[in-house]
Formats: sequence, C-alpha cells, structure tokens
Amino acid sequence: MNAHPNRPQPRFLPRHKNTLLLRLRLTPQQVDALERSLGGVADWLLPQARGGDVRDELEQMACELEAAEKRLQSWRAAPARVDGAGSARAEALGQFSMVAGPLVRGSAGLDLNDDIDPASIITMAALLARRAANQSPGRRSRRTPNRSSWQAIQNIVRQLWSPPDDYSRQRAGEFKVSVDDKSEFFKLACVVWAAVLGDNSGSSPERAIKAFLKRQRQSTGQR
Repeated sequence: MNAHPNRPQPRFLPRHKNTLLLRLRLTPQQVDALERSLGGVADWLLPQARGGDVRDELEQMACELEAAEKRLQSWRAAPARVDGAGSARAEALGQFSMVAGPLVRGSAGLDLNDDIDPASIITMAALLARRAANQSPGRRSRRTPNRSSWQAIQNIVRQLWSPPDDYSRQRAGEFKVSVDDKSEFFKLACVVWAAVLGDNSGSSPERAIKAFLKRQRQSTGQR
C-alpha cells in the first residue's frame, strides 16, 4: 500500500516486464503482484517531503477550507428564492442535514435533534488542518531514504509467494534471497529498484538484501 496516495504510483516499464517475464521467468500473476506493491517499496526507498513543505500544504488546505466556509455563509445570507412550497434553500439544508446526520452526529457528539450545518463541518475541517500544520515537523526535518531497508526485500519475497497457483509458488521457491549479483533474486531486486528509483539512479539493492538476511539470521538465532 502506498502511504502517499498523491504521489504517482510506480510502474514497471515494458523493458522491466520483459526482464521479469522472459529472463527471470516470473509468472504474470507474480509481476502484477509486484507492480501493485511498488508504492509500498517507494515509501521505504524514497525520501519523504521536508517538514516545512508539508506544513505549507496543510496551511494552504486550511486557507481553502476557510474560504469555502465564507462562501457558504454568503450563500446562506443571500436572499433565497421562495415559492409556494417554501424556500428551496431551506429544503436543501434540511436534506443535507438528514443525509449527513447519521455520519456526523455520533463522531461529533451531537444530539439526535441537532441540525447539521455544512459550514460547521468545513469549519471543523479547517481547524483540524490548522492543528495538523502546527503539529507538523519543523522546516529542516526530512526522512532520508533508507536504501538498506529490509522491508523492501521482504515485500519482494511476499509478492513472489502471493499468487496461489502452483507454478507461481514453484517459481517463488526457486528464488533464493542472495547478494550474489548473478543470482535471479538479485536481478529481480534490481528491476524493482529501477522501477521505483529510475534506471539511472545508480542505487543497488545489495545493502537492503544484506539487512534482510541479517534480520533473518537473528530471527532464527544464527550469527
């Protein structure tokens, strides 16, 4: 799962898929599973945004919500068209309250008879955005990319085993996690790294594989 839904989801390029399917003989199901998981790998290999940039976006969100709140208040204050059936605006607000009520009342601690005003929901969202901005990390904070992340390697192993068909599981069993750059697993990890970081990143999965193997040895009591 991608923890940053607004970041583009990494994809295998045609040359990546050719390598996986023709040279490494993965099944199409394994390639699909690996591709769907690339967003999660990116969370481990790519740096997060600077704290100041995140704060700026949250403050912009709050400004947009506050502007929307003012527009709603102006809409409510403007003369309403009234016909024989009453104010269409009042009916619209009543319909909104009826639909929003079951979703909002319980979480907001409102009484069953309280009307739900759309402006109040936006006001709450704006306050939350301001609070999140105030609690966000400082401008200099930034997570450095963890190119030795064992979780990225663990993800590859899991996706190899995820398809339930017999041939996929047979192929998964033939991929032994190894730092040997001639091994099938190392070549597979290189394709994943290229899909996430770019073909010209110059980054190798070697450290990540070593970290994964070390953790595996520790979990089994080996040195």
